[in-house]
Amino acid sequence: MDLKKKLDFIGKKDVFYIFAGLFLLALAASGMQFSNSAPEVTFGEEHVVVNLTVEKPDAVLNENVSVRQNSTVFHVLNSTYDVEYTEYDFGYFVTSINGLSQNDTHSWLFYVDGEMPSTSVDNYRLSDSANVTFRYSAEQPY
Repeated sequence: MDLKKKLDFIGKKDVFYIFAGLFLLALAASGMQFSNSAPEVTFGEEHVVVNLTVEKPDAVLNENVSVRQNSTVFHVLNSTYDVEYTEYDFGYFVTSINGLSQNDTHSWLFYVDGEMPSTSVDNYRLSDSANVTFRYSAEQPY
């Protein structure tokens, strides 16, 4: 059987599928990965730097965090520390940071530029150079 007859036996459609399969196999072997999700940061996206302080009874943690413009206080905290929270009708209330949980006498209160906001952590949008403080406090938040 000569080469022409062998090629006639394999249709053009079959050849296309063979090459497409080999191409996908080569991509997989080279380590490329495909994802349906959008990237976290895109070119030209504005960022702000926020000073985040967590005041615990035995230590004060301080981080400068770069986040997308219009990020919330919750996003900054949650992207930096291990956070637990309770969701209410008004928004999120932080109940634990890095394993230190609220109890009958203490809770986590937050301040932005020294002031206690009148909104929840997931509703407060930050501007550049904001100073956010979470304080483990015996004060009552209301």
